[in-house]
Amino acid sequence: MNYNLQEILNILKPYYRKDYKIIRHNQVFDPDSFYIFFKDMMDVADKLKDFRIVVSLWRRNGLLVILQEKYYKLTSYSQADIDIEKIEILAKERFKFTNRDKSKFNHPEVIHPKNPFQYYGNDMHSLNHYRAALEHLLAFPKIYIYDDEAISHLVKLYDRIKS
Repeated sequence: MNYNLQEILNILKPYYRKDYKIIRHNQVFDPDSFYIFFKDMMDVADKLKDFRIVVSLWRRNGLLVILQEKYYKLTSYSQADIDIEKIEILAKERFKFTNRDKSKFNHPEVIHPKNPFQYYGNDMHSLNHYRAALEHLLAFPKIYIYDDEAISHLVKLYDRIKS
């Protein structure tokens, strides 16, 4: 049975932060070796003409990844001049969007609020959708986010939101 990367991630999602093995054709990968394999494939993709690995992701999550990598150190998006169209271009270079609805998620604060509790207030439904977006990215963060500090920052944010 063949699986694409997104299917593997969906299967392994319940095992977030637990020990697990990925086995394919008698090849066993622990999480670290899987990430190393994925990174090696990305490095090869950079060197080969017209070859690249594109991971499927919801539009919001793709934009969220780029915002996280570029602006996680800021306490407010007003500290930077952010062009959401440029963020989208960067996200489209790395991800294949599974939905393309632009009516929502057209401002950094809407996509990835700096203070989710203040932004969402009593709207627990929207906060839960945001939490689910973070949870999806953090199931295998190194596949989506290339900056370890940005991952660490996102893990801390997720831990605050889920409790």
